[in-house]
Amino acid sequence: MATNKPALRRTIVHRQNRRQIERSQPPLVAYASVTAATIAGSNIVVDFDQLVMLNGIPVWPYAHTSVDHLPTAALQTADTQVTLTYAVAPVSTDVFTVFAGDAAVRTRSGGFVNPTVIILA
Repeated sequence: MATNKPALRRTIVHRQNRRQIERSQPPLVAYASVTAATIAGSNIVVDFDQLVMLNGIPVWPYAHTSVDHLPTAALQTADTQVTLTYAVAPVSTDVFTVFAGDAAVRTRSGGFVNPTVIILA
């Protein structure tokens, strides 16, 4: 004769996954810094201290006789190097400015490039 007893069940314990990042903890990102900016014809070659990704043309002007010139093209020539092409060739003593928060150049972890002002040589 069969009985209609319910099967024994363990109580369900609701636990939070400890491997997930909580909402109150922001993700860890690394910011890149410009180590060098050199002139190569009508280009400025920018070197970074970390791996970066290029997505578009950054808005990083150089000032020549108090007139800002913006890049017309950008090319990633190495993992830590970006070449910016300008319509007017930069000369030494021009001031090259890297603004904070430009989404065109990001690190592999999603960080931005630190703001920098460099006198080109």
